[in-house]
Amino acid sequence: MPLAQLMQALPDAAILTDPGGVVREWNEAATRLFGWTAEDMVGRPLVERFPPAARAQASEHLRQYAAAGGWDGEFEDYRKDGSRVWTELHIHPVRDTPGTVTGVLGVSRQLPTGRTAAVERERHERYAADILNSMSAHIAVLGPDGRIREVNRAWTRFAAENAPGGSTSPPTDLGVDYVGLCRGCTGEKSDEAGAAADGIEDVLRGRRSYFVMEYPCDSPTEARWFAMTVTPLSTRDGGAVVAHYDITARKAAELAVASQSRRMELALAAGHMGVWTLDLARGRIDWSAEVHNIVGVDEFDGRLESWIRLVHPDDLGGMQAQFNEALERRMPFTGEFRIVQPAGDIRWLANVAHIECDRSGRAVSVVGTVQDITARKRSEWALTAYNQILELIAAGADLHKILDEVVRLVEEQLSGSLCSILILDKEARCLRVGAGRSLPPEYNRAVDGVPVAAKSGSCGTAAFRRQTVTVTDIATDPLWDDYRESALRHGLRSCVSVPILSSGNVPGFEKGEAIGTFALYNRTPGDFDRLTYAILSGAEELVRRAVQAGQGAGTEPESARVIEAAHLAGVAIERDQVGHAVRESEERFRAVIDSAPAAIYVKTLDGRHQFVNRTTAEMFGAPAADWVGRRSRELLPPHLADLCEASDRAVRAAEGPVHERHTSRLPDGREVTVLATHLLLRHAGGEPYGICGILRDITALVAAQREFERLWLNAPEPLCVAGFDGYFKRVNPAWTRLLGWSEEELLARPCAEFIHPDDRVRTAEAGRAAAAGQPAHRFVNRYRCADGTYRWFSWDAISLPTEERVYGFVRDVTDERQLEEQFRQAQKMEAVGQLASGVAHDFNNLLTVIIGYTEIMLGGSAPADPKRDHLTQVLQAGQRATELTSQLLAFSRKAIIEPMVLNVNHVVESSARMLRRLIGEDVNLDTRLGDVPPVKIDPGQLEQVFMNLAVNARDAMPAGGRLSITTEVADRPDRLPTGIPPGAYVRVSVADTGSGIPPEVQARIFEPFFTTKGPGKGTGLGLATVYGIVRQAGGVIVVESPPGAGTTFRILLPVVPGSPTRAQSAAISVAPRGTETVLIAEDEDGVRNLASAVLENQGYKVLLARTGAEAVKVADEHPGPIDLLLTDVVMPDLGGRALAEVVRGRRPGVRVMYMSGYTDDAVIRSGVEAARDWFIQKPYTPLSLARRVREALDGSADPRPS
Repeated sequence: MPLAQLMQALPDAAILTDPGGVVREWNEAATRLFGWTAEDMVGRPLVERFPPAARAQASEHLRQYAAAGGWDGEFEDYRKDGSRVWTELHIHPVRDTPGTVTGVLGVSRQLPTGRTAAVERERHERYAADILNSMSAHIAVLGPDGRIREVNRAWTRFAAENAPGGSTSPPTDLGVDYVGLCRGCTGEKSDEAGAAADGIEDVLRGRRSYFVMEYPCDSPTEARWFAMTVTPLSTRDGGAVVAHYDITARKAAELAVASQSRRMELALAAGHMGVWTLDLARGRIDWSAEVHNIVGVDEFDGRLESWIRLVHPDDLGGMQAQFNEALERRMPFTGEFRIVQPAGDIRWLANVAHIECDRSGRAVSVVGTVQDITARKRSEWALTAYNQILELIAAGADLHKILDEVVRLVEEQLSGSLCSILILDKEARCLRVGAGRSLPPEYNRAVDGVPVAAKSGSCGTAAFRRQTVTVTDIATDPLWDDYRESALRHGLRSCVSVPILSSGNVPGFEKGEAIGTFALYNRTPGDFDRLTYAILSGAEELVRRAVQAGQGAGTEPESARVIEAAHLAGVAIERDQVGHAVRESEERFRAVIDSAPAAIYVKTLDGRHQFVNRTTAEMFGAPAADWVGRRSRELLPPHLADLCEASDRAVRAAEGPVHERHTSRLPDGREVTVLATHLLLRHAGGEPYGICGILRDITALVAAQREFERLWLNAPEPLCVAGFDGYFKRVNPAWTRLLGWSEEELLARPCAEFIHPDDRVRTAEAGRAAAAGQPAHRFVNRYRCADGTYRWFSWDAISLPTEERVYGFVRDVTDERQLEEQFRQAQKMEAVGQLASGVAHDFNNLLTVIIGYTEIMLGGSAPADPKRDHLTQVLQAGQRATELTSQLLAFSRKAIIEPMVLNVNHVVESSARMLRRLIGEDVNLDTRLGDVPPVKIDPGQLEQVFMNLAVNARDAMPAGGRLSITTEVADRPDRLPTGIPPGAYVRVSVADTGSGIPPEVQARIFEPFFTTKGPGKGTGLGLATVYGIVRQAGGVIVVESPPGAGTTFRILLPVVPGSPTRAQSAAISVAPRGTETVLIAEDEDGVRNLASAVLENQGYKVLLARTGAEAVKVADEHPGPIDLLLTDVVMPDLGGRALAEVVRGRRPGVRVMYMSGYTDDAVIRSGVEAARDWFIQKPYTPLSLARRVREALDGSADPRPS
């Protein structure tokens, strides 16, 4: 159906306009309701049907309704005949398919007349009542009979406060004949009450249009003034409104002004006027005696120039211009100007004069009066300053600014005085400087903090005594003992200090307690006049009377305006203290509530908010000010408003606290979970008046609980909660993963059943300590796994004795314990190796001498010599000892070796034949060699490893068995000892089927000289040598020997790049003789002498030195060439390496050969490898020494160790 037809079918008035407000459709119902026809309105702006004065407002309302998306409500509309009609109006925008607004549709329905009037009347009555109750005046509505019909809150409150003692019903309550009450008043207020009754009667009877009177009213606590106004009511049955306004403040101000005016009159009456005459022709001026007093001149020469010199330079020009104008125009003139008295004082004068002329009109003289208005001028200024101070106090200005103004006021009125105000610091019990503008800053700093005490200068003593303290001479008064030097240094000689006492209206201060002091200093000793005391103490009446009685000799009556200095200071200080206390209280309350993490609100029982804290505003995204007076539905989305209203209903129904938990989405889109508590607020009598809500955002807590659960379930280490009864209460899955027990099994049995028996006593002690509240840190014990093995656990635990719970954080340190054990073993082996290498070194020196001289003796003996056999036995024993020291050096990893890149399989294959002969026919040798990369190791030492392990395996299988050697690649072996880098390794496993090694023996098998064999059956160096060779090659060896299951030694050697090489043996040849010069440096006498004898026998020239330093000296002193330096590596003062550098520096061509039983010198080893120097290892034979020396001199062989 077209829109036009649809609108005509509506029973209500329907009007369609375009977006610009021009009418497009107007139905018949609209004509019936408003009087205009479609022909009248279509094509015209809709607002033209409103009166001209209402069109702009109607146009703006229609625009806002359309922009807001529509409007529904009651609306007072206009008919064509000008009458008004109340309608129920619905306005909605009309949109096309894309959503563009193409028009605005308004539908109106007339409201029943009675309902409209009632609604309007109720609205107006509420509005009137609100206005009436918001007024501070005491207002009552009287009927035509003078009885009270209605009163506002202020009337009720005042009547209750001033009701006669014991009365429960105020005499001015509803229904009371107020006019009769006034007429029945007796006593001193009867006249005023009667006048009030007459005035009310006149207004009620129409004899007056209004009535006003002012009257005093003494309440029980204070004297007050009121203004009563009576105005008639315009209602049908008449009546009047009586309003009483509190005008106490205005009256007080008027009285103050009157008092000030009286003081001004006194000052003017006490003033004196002088008369003067100026003779224009002679230029002479005559004064009366009073003028002399005013000007302060005892003798005056009468010359006009002398008078002009007294006028203040700033006023002279203006005064002369005014005089000249008056003289020219023959007119009177008045003026105010300043003069400077001969003593230097400045006085203000008021001059009134007129020009006297002769009959011809020529000016001949000027006659005038002069009055000293200095007091008036100062009084005017003082009054202005006084009012300014009161304004500053009322405006809440900074305290120090106010006090500074008070000081300035007094100092300017009491010329030459220096003032200060000190404020009490109650906590420190001392006085702090509040103002002291004219006093030196150094002095202010000196008295800042003066204690309130019995002998503490004028101010501290005045505050202590709460009395005025006058010191006429600071130089001698004992009160100033502690401050005298500072005061005199700044020229202060006398002081009067007035205590500023509390009125008792400030929290924390009792009435009469000193809150500060007002002090005045003079630079001369002596007492102060009565006016000074009056000004300081605030005794206004004393000042006024002193002036009136003439007792203030030497003082000025206008100074009466400058009074109440201490009083003004006290008012300012108390205003600041009260304001500070109120602000602190409000700030504390607001800070406490606003700092609360929970959202807190207070609302009325009907749901209107009275207060919300900052968290509430932030949580819901609406400023705190927007909440006051509004309901939740006016601010929050529907789903949140529903929750709030449901909570309000619940707390009202329960009449007690209601606790809820909700998860919902906030206006900013965040989803939160809150824990809410709602409770009723009640008056002292128990009647509820509001609702308080506390909403705690536990979103983070809920999330943390979820995170905790995830952490608990997925933590790699064990976590648990245990009770003081010895049972687990909760364990995480890591326990099952590590121990193999199910959670049910762990919770069902006492914890002690899972603990290693050796650890139970310690664990029980730790449990008792935890029950006493002591935390556990890195407590270690063992827990049994389901398969019977044990794992090491390190505990960090805390307990809550009140809950009888222990919370354990456990770390599995099983692998760490194994690594620690390996590290301790390595340290022990290193220490033993150091000892063994030292022993081997000393033995090699001895063996060098033994073997060397034995070979020399054998070489010189005949084959048939009977001693030859003995010497051969000595030589063989020395060679066996050499093998023993070689094994010690191999164990300690300090043997000189020749590592090379090789394939382990080649060494196994070349050693197999020897090993089979070694182990015998009862033991079967089985080799399983994999495809392995090369390693770097001395091949001879690797053969030694196989041989020593084979011998041990053979001894472990006396009845025969199987020895297997396996090689394979281990890319990333687990559980490498400390210090062994990760990487690729070749694993060599040597296993036997013998009886195995007990655990207690396994811990010591690599120690040198440790053996389980009987006497004479082993040296205890076999496995120690294996250990040293493997570690020196950068590898690791471990043993696995389950009881009764044989033994397996696993060797890991690091893989190196390169291709395997095979060792080449050099042919042994007899060294030729030589004639070169050899310098021998050796600290062992036997070795040095042997080397000397061997080389001299070969034809060499030998130079000997016991130390490195001696060798340097010999080299310097020898005139001929030195071809070779043969030096020990380790010597007391200068080692072989350093000695070689020194000798080379002085003899560049010298060659060097080192000799040592072992070396740990990395520089020497690198030098040997670099083929720069030669090396021979002890013990050596005479032949090997001679051959090696020849090779070094000829440079014909590899310099590496021989």
